[in-house]
Amino acid sequence: MLAPEVCIEKQNELLLAWCKPIADEYFLLEHVRLSEIEKTKLQGMTAQRRRTEWLTTRWLLQNVLSKDIEISYQATGKPELKNADLSISISHCQEIVAVLIHTKGKSVGLDCETIAPRILKIKHKFAKRESSYIQQNELENLTVIWCAKEAMFKLYSKGAIDFNEHLKVNDFDFSTEGGTFTGTILKETVTNYILQYKHIQNSLLVWVSE
Repeated sequence: MLAPEVCIEKQNELLLAWCKPIADEYFLLEHVRLSEIEKTKLQGMTAQRRRTEWLTTRWLLQNVLSKDIEISYQATGKPELKNADLSISISHCQEIVAVLIHTKGKSVGLDCETIAPRILKIKHKFAKRESSYIQQNELENLTVIWCAKEAMFKLYSKGAIDFNEHLKVNDFDFSTEGGTFTGTILKETVTNYILQYKHIQNSLLVWVSE
């Protein structure tokens, strides 16, 4: 098979990269260099989609960085890069596998989601604060808000976050060209962040950094 195109954007100390998921596990096993620990972890995975997403993430990372760096995970589930002064956030959905790297090691958060009507069924669980401005382009707005709160949750990385109570996304005008907006983590202290989003095919990608 032909390898998918790797898209890379560099913004000061941030590196954002994404590609299409690779479903061919034979291709991935041939082209991804795994440590013994990673090989053992892969053997424990039974779901095929989980295996190929996990492998695609490592294939993408090895195509972005000039050297092999192993992904490990903290007790909270937050990914980190072993033996590197870099920080990372990872996300994948039906159309995208993506990584966000901060070259100075500051905390980052990244999330992608496919735009789909199922999000309407759970909007009460995460978008009560934002209900006043989501009527127009509702599916797109809700997906941006969900991704933004997931990204801030990943950046915070301490768990125990209520998406309605502790996370806020301020009003924004959705554009298929992407853009920026602001959000707030209301936990322990009030901290404001600038978030960015990108519309890729039928999915949305949102990211944030310290």
